[in-house]
Amino acid sequence: MVAAALIQLLYRGNAVCVCVCLMQKSWANETVRKSQVVRAVVDTLVWQGLASVAVPGFTINRICFLSNIVLRYTTSLPPATRKWTVTAIGLSAIPFIIHPIDHGVHFVLDHTLRRWTATSSDEAAEHQSARDL
Repeated sequence: MVAAALIQLLYRGNAVCVCVCLMQKSWANETVRKSQVVRAVVDTLVWQGLASVAVPGFTINRICFLSNIVLRYTTSLPPATRKWTVTAIGLSAIPFIIHPIDHGVHFVLDHTLRRWTATSSDEAAEHQSARDL
């Protein structure tokens, strides 16, 4: 349906966005200790990898897979129409899954990686308060 080259191009574009975000985080404040910069870069890389690539890709894939099964057994749509309907369902799901995924990834990182890498409880609280703004 979508050329593999286009999908690879989109993933490469997303990787460039992640790298730009990492550079912005690491260069934001040059007076910060290097260990804090490394923690921020690792946090950003993991968050972007999960919230921008892995979880949305998996979620949309499963929505499309299940939509295709439901449409196959409950409608008499021709295969080409069903394929485009499944694509439309997957695309229309994006606005509804963005915020739950973002919050879920923040929750997971707050209870795993950010706890393991925080140097003090104040730093962990900073992550939470900065995100609440």
